[in-house]
Amino acid sequence: MGFLSNSDFENTSMRFGLSKTGDWGYVGVSINQAESVYGIPYHGEHSDEHGDEHGDEHGDEEHEGEDHDEHEGEDHDEHEGHDEHEGERIFSTTDSDVLNLEGSYIVNNSWLKKVDYFLRDTEYSLTEQHAEEEHEGEEHGDEHHDEGPTVFSNDSTEYGAIFDISSSDYSQKVSLNIATEDVSILGHEAFMNPTASDEFTMGYYLASETDALRWDIAVRHDRIRRKGSITHMEHHDEDHDEDHDEDHDEDHGDDHDDDHGDE
Repeated sequence: MGFLSNSDFENTSMRFGLSKTGDWGYVGVSINQAESVYGIPYHGEHSDEHGDEHGDEHGDEEHEGEDHDEHEGEDHDEHEGHDEHEGERIFSTTDSDVLNLEGSYIVNNSWLKKVDYFLRDTEYSLTEQHAEEEHEGEEHGDEHHDEGPTVFSNDSTEYGAIFDISSSDYSQKVSLNIATEDVSILGHEAFMNPTASDEFTMGYYLASETDALRWDIAVRHDRIRRKGSITHMEHHDEDHDEDHDEDHDEDHGDDHDDDHGDE
């Protein structure tokens, strides 16, 4: 039995709620906060046991030719590449804050019976990071782990209300819903620009029932506006740069920007 590197997980959460009820209706508010940290294990297709066994097998057959020696060298280098991950910390952290407000107010006047309302505000972020011990080689750190953290964030607010305007003959309701959302990815692995979304929804419901028939009619109108674009990755891995010249990268970037504009 052993330990899988970067397989740890820790989560902390807190919830709190408060409500008030009466003949007039009810109102309640709740807060939900959560934080977590979890490691990201390395790829397991090249474990230490597999690498040692693979190296010994090729080590006993060195006399079979130069092609085999080259293949052994490639496997050995690949195994060393995975050993270089020792002492490296790859992990992600999440942070979530949610505020909920919900209630219902009973009016009971000539045209408005009650109003159901809600508000939800959410702030969420995910951060991916690499941390390397100081004794690691400077060349390795400069080539592969010089990037900073990548932060994925999503901030949204949604609120709405349902107005009950029913009468003795008909059941009628009008609903309004508004939602805003801001999504951003900042850091080394960002692949899109910040995106802003606005949504407005309005609905109407009408129903009636008799001894022989019940009918319902509903209609809804949505207005959605979203503004954002894709970010072309300017950087490539070193092996990828060797296979593609600079002219090809520049042409590809121009085409990509033209195809993905603002909505």
